[in-house]
Formats: sequence, structure tokens, C-alpha cells
Amino acid sequence: MVVAACAETIAPPLEVIPGEVSVPVGLSQEVDVMAGDVPAALDGMEWQVADASIASVLWEKDHVVVRGRAVGRTRAVADYDGAVLAVDVIVTEAIVQGLEVGAPLLRIPVGVNVPIVATARTSDGAQVDVSSQAVWSLESTEVAEVAGLGVRGLQPGATVGHVEFGGFTASFGVEVVDAVLASITVSPPSPQIVAGIDVVFTASGVYSDGTTIDLTTTATWSVSNPSVAMLVGHRATGVGVGTTAVTAMHAGLTGTAQLAVSNAVPVELRVTPDTVTVPAGFGETFHATAMLSDGTELDVSDQVTWTSSAPLVASVQSGSTIHAWIPGTTSVTAKLGALEAVARLDVSVAELISIELTPGSISITAGSSRPVTAVGYFSDGTTQDLTDSVTWWTGDTGTIGVAGGVIAALAPGRGVVRASLGTVVGTADVEVTEVQTEEPPGSVALSPWHSNEMLRRLSYRRTDI
Repeated sequence: MVVAACAETIAPPLEVIPGEVSVPVGLSQEVDVMAGDVPAALDGMEWQVADASIASVLWEKDHVVVRGRAVGRTRAVADYDGAVLAVDVIVTEAIVQGLEVGAPLLRIPVGVNVPIVATARTSDGAQVDVSSQAVWSLESTEVAEVAGLGVRGLQPGATVGHVEFGGFTASFGVEVVDAVLASITVSPPSPQIVAGIDVVFTASGVYSDGTTIDLTTTATWSVSNPSVAMLVGHRATGVGVGTTAVTAMHAGLTGTAQLAVSNAVPVELRVTPDTVTVPAGFGETFHATAMLSDGTELDVSDQVTWTSSAPLVASVQSGSTIHAWIPGTTSVTAKLGALEAVARLDVSVAELISIELTPGSISITAGSSRPVTAVGYFSDGTTQDLTDSVTWWTGDTGTIGVAGGVIAALAPGRGVVRASLGTVVGTADVEVTEVQTEEPPGSVALSPWHSNEMLRRLSYRRTDI
């Protein structure tokens, strides 16, 4: 007689990710408590901070919130059913230098709530999600309403929204349309992973008028074969060899992707870049790639644990982005299970001398848009793409608007777009011409609504001066 042994299910250890967080005074940063590769389902925990004058650490809903109180470094620990968790906190004296709305133009069907994010850019180069700390408002509450951290369409029409934080205001346009959900698309459509590795899915809803809305967080997710993959929210973790359908359902419609899990295993981990020099005050984003036993590769940048050997020189800011603080050298390590890979990060004393916008002189027709790139030139002769780091603004919003490095031509005339970081400012001259039958190369046509008065307010402006 053969007796089958029943293996006891062992819960994966709890871990705080990231284990080190940098936050400016007065701002908050969220960190996650993970059980292996998935967020832990906890009912709360009490945190003890070594120096409560520097930072507070609290459990809110399903994550940990770290708030900076005074410049310094401290550690917070929590005991959850015998598991000791810890997070190192570095609080900087950085100040807010700009505010950006994640989606400066929202097209929302009636009855749909679309999430919107406000990001503050600080003087140390950090980008901090301040959506829950900012003040949101809409000029017309008949067309749409602020609902939680989103905007819900009420009736067809258009309005302007504003978000205020840290003495800055960013504006965004809202158009509400009368449309119904026609289909759902799940991405990636056919990913291949291995056991223990995750893949994050997204769901996009296509409406009857062509509008596309992100339904990732509002859809109901499921897998057809739980022995192949375990699903938490829209993140699937490979469990066993095979294939399974991953389905997103919303408003009675479904979209499906096919997930394949192979029997390959990670045998090596690589980090790129392997050696890099970054000026103090700036950041570098690293990427981790797992080499599998079948010869294929997987991007695991968001699944490895990132650490810095010298956090006073450079520390993990968010995800795989390392922020450089002072001149020196540190080793950046990515860890995936028993595998590790190390890269070298040198922090230089170079200072930002100038910012150049490309193209520096732009001719564009009214009703179209064009991207602009910001390049920083440093005292050691190096350059760095700062398009995503600078604060974009324009002094004349009647002719042009700008958000995230994209210029919108609103009406014929001349204007200047500016990109600033600290006290360094780069400019580009913009000429907006009458509508032509052919758009200049690189232009993107905008809908007629995009050229109305609302978009003339879509640049950053100070409210305290």
C-alpha cells in the first residue's frame, strides 16, 4: 500500500518593499507589505519608529504610509504574528518645484469614473504621488464630479479641473461623452513566464465613440486554471506548467489573454547598466533580466529586491530607480530568490549648467501637438535626458499649452515653452500658424475640442506669488 504524504502549505515570509524609502519633509510615500511575490492580505499592524520626530509610519487600508517630519534618518519596525518587519526611512529637505497631472486631457463616458494622479516634483529629483494629499476641484459640477481619486462623468459637456498642492496648481481638461462600452482588451495578450514569476495585466475598455478607458482597477479578474497561475488583482503568478486564460470582466463584457507557464527556471540574473555615473541630485533607473534554463529571458525589474550598499551616497527611491545624494560609489544589488546581480553606481560632483530643448524653434499649426525633449548639460561634459524630470510651463497659455513635454498649439501666434530644474531653465520658441491641409512631420492631430479655451490653462503656474 502506498501512502500519499500531505504537504503542509507554508505561507511565504512577509517583506516590506522597498525596504528603504526616501521622502521629503511634509510629504508621504507608500510602501507595500508582500507575502512572497504578492501583496499580503493583512488587517493592520502597529509600527514603532526609532525617532518619531523624523518620520511617522502608519498602516492605512492595505499599505504602509511613511511621512517625513524632519530631515534625518531613522528606522521603523513592526511585529506581525511573530514576523518582524522593518523599513529604513531617509527624510530630505527637498521642496516641491512643480506639479503635474498624469492625464492632462480626460475623455470620459457618462457614468464612468476615471482615476487621475497628481505628481509633485521635488528639488532632489523625486516624483511623489500626492493625489490623496492634494485638493481637487472642477469648474462645472454639472458635467462631472470628483469621486475619490478620480473624475466621474455626469452628462455630456466639457469643463476644466484643477489640482493644488505645495503652492502649485495644475489644470486638466475634462470632456464627457455619451458612449457605451463596446469591447475590452487585455494586455499583454499572450505572455510566457515560469513558476514563481509574475506578470501584470491591464484592461482597456473601448467605447462606442472610440474612447479608450483604463479599466484595470475596476474590472473583475479571474483565471480559468488556478493550478497554472494564481491571481491577485491583475497580477498573475506562475504556479505550475500549462496554460490558462486570464479574463477581465466589466459591465457584462469580457476580455481575455492566454498565459503560458513553462518548466524553465531562472539560472542567472543581470542588471543594466552594469556601470554608470550620475551627478549628485539625479537618479538612474536600472533593469533586471532573468536568464532562464531554456535560453529565454524575462524582465524582472519590478520583481527583484533592490538595495544600495551605501545609501548615504545613493538610495533606492522607488522601484528600480536609485537617487544619487553625495559624491561617492555604491553597489546596486538586485536579488531574486537565491540569484543576485550587482551594478556599480558612481556619483559625481558635476553640476547642471544648462538645459537645451529640442527642437529649440518650433513651427506648428493650430489644433496639433508636438513633443519636445529636454537635455541637461553638466559641468563634467556629460549630458542627460531630463524630459521626465523638469517642470514644464509657459507664460502665454492663450497660444500654447504644455504638459509632460508635449506642446499643444491652441491659437495662431507666438509663445515660449520653458523647462526648469532648480534654478536652471531651458526655453524653446514656438510659432503657431493657421490650420494647413498638411501637418508638419511629427505633429499629431487633436480633436476639435482640444483647441478650445480650456486647454489654454494646461500649464503649471504658481498660486503663492
